[in-house]
Amino acid sequence: MRNHDLFDAVVAFFEKDVPNNPYSAIVSSQLDADRLDFLTRDRYFTGIQVGQIDHEWLFDSLRIAEVAYGVEAGEKRHTFVVVQKGLGVLEDYISAYLKLYESVYLHKTTRGIQFLVELALRNALNDITKVRDSGIVSPLLDFFSVKPEERLAHYLRLDDVDVVTVLKQLSMRDLGPSSRFALRFLKRETLKCYEPNDPNKDMDRNRTSDFRDQLEKRGIWFYLDVSKEKGFKYYGALDEDFLRNIMVKVDGVQTRPIGEVAPDIPTRVRARCRFYFMTNEDRDEAQKIWHPGR
Repeated sequence: MRNHDLFDAVVAFFEKDVPNNPYSAIVSSQLDADRLDFLTRDRYFTGIQVGQIDHEWLFDSLRIAEVAYGVEAGEKRHTFVVVQKGLGVLEDYISAYLKLYESVYLHKTTRGIQFLVELALRNALNDITKVRDSGIVSPLLDFFSVKPEERLAHYLRLDDVDVVTVLKQLSMRDLGPSSRFALRFLKRETLKCYEPNDPNKDMDRNRTSDFRDQLEKRGIWFYLDVSKEKGFKYYGALDEDFLRNIMVKVDGVQTRPIGEVAPDIPTRVRARCRFYFMTNEDRDEAQKIWHPGR
């Protein structure tokens, strides 16, 4: 881009906040290109049958319209809106987002595998001198010690091969926890998950805190996973970010947020609290702590 004098223009496009420019929504919004891309790609590669989105119908339903974001004179902006005929496919898009988080991204097995990688790398970095003395050479581990100004370039040279390679190297050595977690990852020996709270209700914070204390007192190793709530935020009419809502053009005059047009659409995946254990025996013991007398 520098060779063709495009670099500064591209950087300025992403850094400058132009009030009347609707195209920033393509990059970052509740209906942006990134979400459409990863939902479609991940649905295909995981083979999950839910979450079908009719992209052609959705794109054909998009318009750019001037929408009021306040009550003062001139408080209007151009933004993307979905016309009424696209309401059905918009509901499919929201449903796909929530279902993939529920069924893929926040699935206990997905999270458990991620934690094995995290724990292997975290323990390796905590004892990096011993790791390097063992003969391990890894661009991935080197990333955490490069100069700040070099990190982006270094990061862009990394890929999945670097992750798997360092895990293989760790698994072939006796370096304590980092080696054990790496070996479990390669052998697909996932951590054992237990979710004590009802996933359909809000977490019992006091009981969960006491449960955690009991596990620590008994010396049972665990990894606590508290995933954040995922979904679509509703911005009120007087909120300065009102136009961050997914807007629906309900007729020739009115444009309203999707939450008002279709209030029955589920828009949230609840936060989850899960405990991961090394063995089935530890998980069974944890269940007895949560449900004493069973």
